[in-house]
Amino acid sequence: MAIHGQAPRRGVRVALALTAFYFASFAALGIFLPYFNLYLLHLGLTPWQIGVIAAVPPLLKIVVPTFVGLTADRTGHRRLLIIGTCAATTAAFALLLTVTHFVAILAVMIGFAFVWAPVLPLVEATTLETVERLRRFDYGRIRLWGSVGFITATAVMGVLLDYVSDRAILYGVLAAFVVTTVAAFGIPAAAAVRETKPMPLGSLLSQRPFLLFYGACLLMQFGHGTYYGFFSIALEAHGFSSSAIGALWTVAVAAEVVFMFWSGRVLAWIGAPSLFVASFAAAVIRWVLMTLPLGVSGLAAAQCLHALSFGAFHIAAVTIIHQSVPRSLRATGQTVYSSLAYGVGSALGLILNGWLYADWGPRILFGLSAAAAATGLLLAIRFLLASSTNPPIPPFSIERE
Repeated sequence: MAIHGQAPRRGVRVALALTAFYFASFAALGIFLPYFNLYLLHLGLTPWQIGVIAAVPPLLKIVVPTFVGLTADRTGHRRLLIIGTCAATTAAFALLLTVTHFVAILAVMIGFAFVWAPVLPLVEATTLETVERLRRFDYGRIRLWGSVGFITATAVMGVLLDYVSDRAILYGVLAAFVVTTVAAFGIPAAAAVRETKPMPLGSLLSQRPFLLFYGACLLMQFGHGTYYGFFSIALEAHGFSSSAIGALWTVAVAAEVVFMFWSGRVLAWIGAPSLFVASFAAAVIRWVLMTLPLGVSGLAAAQCLHALSFGAFHIAAVTIIHQSVPRSLRATGQTVYSSLAYGVGSALGLILNGWLYADWGPRILFGLSAAAAATGLLLAIRFLLASSTNPPIPPFSIERE
């Protein structure tokens, strides 16, 4: 009986470790994304300087995650890489407490972003494998705790900033990264895999459905450049308080949590490729609404579309990769997704917004976001059609342990 009871208990411990990791890592993002640019603005940095600094994390995601993902797949040491990069992320971010000038902040941000870039895609690969192996948990219901962490941190920091100094932003992010590092020690090692004919990364990326898929992902995150880079700054310019800004970010992620809770049923109902297409349609509507002179209720309604433009998009994307990529390249597949979407796409979007924000303003830039999402929608539809007639599943046998 003890032997039979050990597996369920271990499964619960693993699920709790993954839940804690997602909660803490996205709590860090829940402070960093809405408020760090405001912190830089209050230090006296200009919009183009803020745009350059904000673009560093996605720029580092262009190369670093894929390199680390390949290393994890080839060596089998994914867990050790997760722990090491989490610890290095915490140490690097702590250095931001010591700098206040543009060049120094930029230098520290480069080091921080380098070690932070591969963390989440490595964990995503492990989470999806764990859910598949244990058959007791739903990816969306584990991942949603990241969104809960984001909401909690955003709302709490929004209230705190009405009473404390901006340095609370740095202390809050640092505390969340400390918890993330501790949780990383409970994440399981990747399952050993033996394939009769491993596929080279180049052969994988040469398949037309994958090109359409990754191209659409890039455009989706390019379209989010205005939102992540200057939504909070635009709201503050219109007289919104820090708590009101935090509340609007919280509405978006609360909607995301609701979707993720039911995402397993949605995936079973329409499948990941169809959900992928729906997320782009929602993004087009969301960014078009942001070009309009919305009041608080209109902004809140537009923010609810985050459930699809991010929540459904991400769930569909990682599921497509997990189902379509051979086991020996799963970490690599997730890191390529991170590199192209959250690396190239986000970097281009943030840099462009940093250059154009002062002259064009948020409404025109949200219109550009809508155009990018509409182009991505066309690629997503073509991916849906291509994958239905020629599924991007590599045709070689896999031996399971």
